[in-house]
Amino acid sequence: MMQWCIVSSRGAKFWEGLVFGKRIIAASALVVATTIGANAQTATPSFDWSGPYVGVVGGHGWFYKIWDWAVDNGEPIDPVPMAAHTAVGLLAGIEGGYRFQTNVAVLGVEIDLAWTNSIGGGTCLGLWDATECETDLDWLATLTGQVGIGAGGFLVYAEAGLAIARETLNTYRPTLLDTTGVFTNFGLVVGAGLVVGTPSGWLIKAEYNYLNFGTVAVTLERLSNDNNYGVDLTQHAHTIKIGIGRRF
Repeated sequence: MMQWCIVSSRGAKFWEGLVFGKRIIAASALVVATTIGANAQTATPSFDWSGPYVGVVGGHGWFYKIWDWAVDNGEPIDPVPMAAHTAVGLLAGIEGGYRFQTNVAVLGVEIDLAWTNSIGGGTCLGLWDATECETDLDWLATLTGQVGIGAGGFLVYAEAGLAIARETLNTYRPTLLDTTGVFTNFGLVVGAGLVVGTPSGWLIKAEYNYLNFGTVAVTLERLSNDNNYGVDLTQHAHTIKIGIGRRF
C-alpha cells in the first residue's frame, strides 16, 4: 500500500509539472504566432536584431526525480519504486547565438552551458540496505531554435531543442557512500523569454524553460564489492534564468 501511494503521488507531481510547462509554452507560442501573422506584412522594424551575440546567465533550477530499482546484482528485475525527490539549486554559465530578422519576425539559434549546484535526496525504499538516495547535477546545456517578434528594443520569443545534463546518483548506508553512478542525460527543452536590447549592443534577458529527460537506465557501482545495481530514472525540470550579453 505504501509503495502504491508513493507511485501515485510521484506520477501526479510529474504530470502536473508536464501540463504546467506545456501550458506556459503553448500560450507563449500562440502570442508569438498571432503577433507575427498580424504585423509581418505591414510593420517596419526600428531595431535590427540580426547578428551574433554572447552573454552570461544565472538562475535557478528545479529537477524532479523518480527512481525505480531495475537491476539487482547485475540481473534485471521487475522495477520496484525506490524514491522521489527534487534536486534544487543555482545555475551560472555562458551563452551564445545568432539571430536573423525579417520585418518583425526574428529567427535564431542559441547554445548555453551552465554549472549548477542542484542537489536533492530522499529515503530509499525497496533497495537492499541503502537508506538514502541522492541526485547531484554538475552542469546543464541546451541547444535551441528560436522564433520571436521584435518590437523596437524588445524581443519576445519561444524556443525548443535539445537538453543535456551531467549527473551523479548516490546511495548511502546509512551515512556512508554505498553505490554511485555518473552519467550524461539527454532530453528535450521548450521555453519562452524576453530580451531587451540597447542601440549600443547590450542585451538583458529573462527566460523560462521546461525540460523533459524521459526515463534513462543508470548503473550504480557498489563500492564494497563488484556487484552492480541499476535504476530507471525519470526526470523533468523547470529553470528560470536571467542574463546580460552583447550583440555584434
